[in-house]
Amino acid sequence: MPASESHTNSHAQYRILVLGGICGGKTHFSKRLSERLKISVLHLDDLFWFGNWRNIGSRRLVEAVREQTRTGEWIVDGNYPSVRDVLWREASHIVYLDTPLRQAAGSAIARSLGDERAGVPAKVRAAGGREPTLRLLKSVLGHRISERRRDLKWLRRLPSGPPPQVMVLKSRAEQERALAVWFPARVLWGGKPEDAAAGEGSIDNEQA
Repeated sequence: MPASESHTNSHAQYRILVLGGICGGKTHFSKRLSERLKISVLHLDDLFWFGNWRNIGSRRLVEAVREQTRTGEWIVDGNYPSVRDVLWREASHIVYLDTPLRQAAGSAIARSLGDERAGVPAKVRAAGGREPTLRLLKSVLGHRISERRRDLKWLRRLPSGPPPQVMVLKSRAEQERALAVWFPARVLWGGKPEDAAAGEGSIDNEQA
């Protein structure tokens, strides 16, 4: 999709890959996108994890994602390199949430306490599973120290020129601007754009 069209055409075809570190707000941002664009979200954590933090393995994850993104529009969130390397060529947009450490740490604490908004995988949550706070905080810090650098290096190595349109969002304010400018709200059943906007929650008022 040409960059000149991606923020002006509400009927554009969206295939959006949302990346970022653990507890970085990917789930919440993807839900906001889904509300605006009327496209369902494929949460990779929900596919990958089940029961007592058991998982289906990378190969089966890639197979499941390929099947569910074969046609039509999609929003996929989750920073799984095996999936990322398969989907980026099909994406119209790649959104990387470069979430500040303090914000990610706050989300980690909420997630360890079982806050549904903080991205606990659905099947783990259904089984009553939570994550130890210390382990989550170590994961957040580990991403900030090493994985974040590798992620940004990978983004810089992508071929120049969209698609995909690549954006790195470093704050909640930048996320809000991206939602407003690059992903205009779609209207169904004859409603008005302001009606769609009025029904959305604000990132500033919810756990990222």
